[in-house]
Amino acid sequence: MFLSGTYTDRGDEDLGYQVGAVRYIVKPVEPDALVATIEEILEAPEMARAQQAVTPPSEATFYRLYNEALIRKLEEKMEELAVAYKTLAESERRFRLLAENAPDIIYRCELYPQCKFTYLSPATKQILGFAPEEFYADPDLMTQQVVSEDRPLLESLLRCEVEAGKPVVLRFRRKDGTLVWTETLFVPICDDEGRLVAIEGVTRDITAQKEAEKLQEELNYAQKMETIGRMAGGLAHDYNNMLSVILGYAEKALKEVPAGTPVYEYLKEIQEAGRRSAIITSQLLTFAKRQPVEPKVLDVNSCIENTLSMLKSVVGEGIQTVWAPDPNLLLVKIDEGQLTQLLVNLCLNGRDAIGSKGKIVVETHSVTLDERDLAGWTGLTQGDYCLITVKDNGCGMDDDTMKRIFEPFFTTKEKGLGLGMSSVYGIVKQNKGLIRIESKKGEGTTVYVWFPRVHGVVEPLGTRTNATKPSVSGHETILLVEDEQPLLKLLSRTLEGSGYKVLFASSPLEALGLAKDYGSKIQLLVTVAVMHI
Repeated sequence: MFLSGTYTDRGDEDLGYQVGAVRYIVKPVEPDALVATIEEILEAPEMARAQQAVTPPSEATFYRLYNEALIRKLEEKMEELAVAYKTLAESERRFRLLAENAPDIIYRCELYPQCKFTYLSPATKQILGFAPEEFYADPDLMTQQVVSEDRPLLESLLRCEVEAGKPVVLRFRRKDGTLVWTETLFVPICDDEGRLVAIEGVTRDITAQKEAEKLQEELNYAQKMETIGRMAGGLAHDYNNMLSVILGYAEKALKEVPAGTPVYEYLKEIQEAGRRSAIITSQLLTFAKRQPVEPKVLDVNSCIENTLSMLKSVVGEGIQTVWAPDPNLLLVKIDEGQLTQLLVNLCLNGRDAIGSKGKIVVETHSVTLDERDLAGWTGLTQGDYCLITVKDNGCGMDDDTMKRIFEPFFTTKEKGLGLGMSSVYGIVKQNKGLIRIESKKGEGTTVYVWFPRVHGVVEPLGTRTNATKPSVSGHETILLVEDEQPLLKLLSRTLEGSGYKVLFASSPLEALGLAKDYGSKIQLLVTVAVMHI
């Protein structure tokens, strides 16, 4: 009996029977079936005698038949291998065509004995700026080009310590120095013994997506700040009207009360509290971009130098103030008081972040921004800018604080109003600039402010005088229009007290009626800028 698993076609069985076999069994065979066949043969000796009667072929004939069967099998195997090779070659051709034309990087990285890339698709050149051959020649090039903050994540990925199938976002520096965002998916590759030997995966360029997300975030933030600004401006306007009434009546009362009396001192306290409140209102109006300003063409370096002594006194003796101006003439159009307020607020924030000892660096730079520089930014156009940076080595800020830094009344200080940075934001926006902040907890803060540069001649700054205001009096007729009744009454009494004849109205329609019915000439109209009809 023959038991075979190699040559299993009909010719093999015939050859077996020709040499005297009574049975030809092809593997695999169940053990019970094999035992049953053996028992059947042993219990039928006539079968064996009948087979013994068969004349076996000669040795030469046997080897000829055997060789023919062997050659036939080899030819069949060669045909199968040829088909398999052709299929494999076609599969490889399709894969290579797909890989070489894919917009994403397809890669294989061997982990042992050295971590190195053994395949990178041509998209590597387009996405990272380096040809695949450059990564083959330098196994460390990939980790050198990844952004330093992302390097631990890349190293974890290459050690397969990151969950397979989960997208991994990494930032790289292209060969030309520009930043590229990537998203990688990978699978671990193990050998026959289950040991991890490589990773294979796909890396996609998601820079455009990230820039779009950033633009959307900035748009949402700008809309949020615009909404807050409108609310703050409206509140400040109403608050300002009430303060005008309080300060006005306090001033009138002080003129009628003898100095040194308790009532006089009470009125002085009311007046001082009103003035402090007016400063808050002014800051809110600055944030809302409603504060009246007088922008002029200024030399930024000269303005900052004139402010240095005040800045140094503001930050205190324990904090070093470093001034590093750009050698070029930097002209911008801005209100001098706003520029000073911006610098003071930023330096005060730096002082509070530092504490007792540290350093604040104020710098100016002449920069030209093109389309590539402005990628992912909103609020600026291509052109020449003056960049002002204020850097401190204080405690820095976390992400939650950074997200709310410009909101009015948001503060992390124990005794702060939370209007300093909102005022800075309003000043920058009112002058068509841009502000950016970089900060990390424990590593300090850098504020970047860009203002458009202008060309022209520096305009002379206004001079302040301490001359005594002359007394005002007259006899002309004034038409006064104000929709806030308390303020209307105060202004009317003040003007009438100075000898003027006052016609007052609380609405435009009422004012038109008064002007029409009044028989004499009206010399002056005093009205608010915006009023409900």
